[in-house]
Amino acid sequence: MLEIVDARNDAEHMSMVQDLISGSLDEDLSGFRPTYDGVLLALDDGRPAGFVCFDMDDVCKIRALYTADGSPEDTSERLLSATISMAQYNGASGVHIESSDSGDRHDSVCRRMGFYETDTCPCCQRSGSICLNMNF
Repeated sequence: MLEIVDARNDAEHMSMVQDLISGSLDEDLSGFRPTYDGVLLALDDGRPAGFVCFDMDDVCKIRALYTADGSPEDTSERLLSATISMAQYNGASGVHIESSDSGDRHDSVCRRMGFYETDTCPCCQRSGSICLNMNF
């Protein structure tokens, strides 16, 4: 059973996030820093299945979204749903995520959940990057 937990203030859970990062070949995770405003960890029967890191401001900015190989199919969606709920609870006006590939599985999950593409911010002016937003 998949469970989403707040890992930010739990050393054991943050260690699991670090283990996922060190075992990943995803170069986008190389900039991970443990000082994000929020870090949510997905646990599949107690085993780390993925995580999301975000900074909360007037817009919640997702900085990293990762799901491990073999994780349940709905891991990305569950992590995003939990992040959206936290953003709404904290009074954010929306959620922003940058994707490095419009064909990756996170991109398709975001679009199914109601995120839309924008090209008005500096990060999506870089080749190979797209930005997805959800406004509340």
